[in-house]
Amino acid sequence: MKKNLLPILVLLLLGGAATYFYITNSGSTLKPELTDYAVKDTSAITKIFLADKRGNQILLERKSERQWTVNSDFIARQDGINNLLDAIARVQIKTPINKAAYETTLKQIASAGIKVEIYTDSDSPMKVYYVGGASQDHTGTKMLLKGSSTPHLTHVSGMYGFLTPRYFTSINEWKDRAIFRYQYGEIAKIRVEYPQDPTESFEITDLGNNQFSVLDITKNFEIERYDTLALLEYIARFQNIHYEGFEETKTDIYIAGIKETTPQQIYSVTDKLGNVKVCTTYLKPAHEDATDLEGNKIYFDLERFYASVDGEDFVVIQHFLFDNLQRKLSDFQQP
Repeated sequence: MKKNLLPILVLLLLGGAATYFYITNSGSTLKPELTDYAVKDTSAITKIFLADKRGNQILLERKSERQWTVNSDFIARQDGINNLLDAIARVQIKTPINKAAYETTLKQIASAGIKVEIYTDSDSPMKVYYVGGASQDHTGTKMLLKGSSTPHLTHVSGMYGFLTPRYFTSINEWKDRAIFRYQYGEIAKIRVEYPQDPTESFEITDLGNNQFSVLDITKNFEIERYDTLALLEYIARFQNIHYEGFEETKTDIYIAGIKETTPQQIYSVTDKLGNVKVCTTYLKPAHEDATDLEGNKIYFDLERFYASVDGEDFVVIQHFLFDNLQRKLSDFQQP
């Protein structure tokens, strides 16, 4: 057994010696300040700035423990923030870039890298580095610390894959995807209109003390008898309704054409502070060759449809979520 261990120990010693001579002779001093990419205490981070070579710039600012903003205009996706902070805290060097690949790696980072600035309480960043692409086997990420001439392959221990996708710079991808996110008691009014069936349109108003009014919008008439439990259950459905993503595969002309069609529903929700959120939904045309199981042509997507949020964002939404909001006046009325 001892005889078998001797060759292994020799190999380990030779490997360690080779690594030492590689580092000391490669021009990399491996000073801590030039190899330490991580900011382990992410709770101290107040701002993160990301910029790519296409001119995209993202400023993420912490407003509270669970809320960040994007470019001071939008609420940031919390899952995106969590993934980014996880990378910032746990990133470490996997291996130095060998000398033969230095020039290519530096050119790649210079031409397509993402600049990352991390701030704490100061107006000056406490950490700046550049994020490049993946290694050939996609298990390492090329990075370069500002002030260093030595790039590295980095990774997060225990994670398979590379880190570049966590540092994305698309404003649309950073926006929080919630359309309606209200806790109990935050909603003052819900108005639901059915342009293709106006008689089923209604408006619910919170009068306080668990009292509500239900208005028949078409007749401008308040119904006297309504199902209170059905009403409360419906209001609770506005706690977490989000869109799937932006429609970025179609032209502006196509989107304008969709908006000219008759909407399916118009949801207007007013909170207790007077803020109004409006979501207008439209049918989403199916692919030209779409058919059902019997071979009949399908004209509209059966899983997704479109929505215009506050007249600005044009997004894709799922029937799975929004069908829960498609209640009509007759669903609340009692005889």
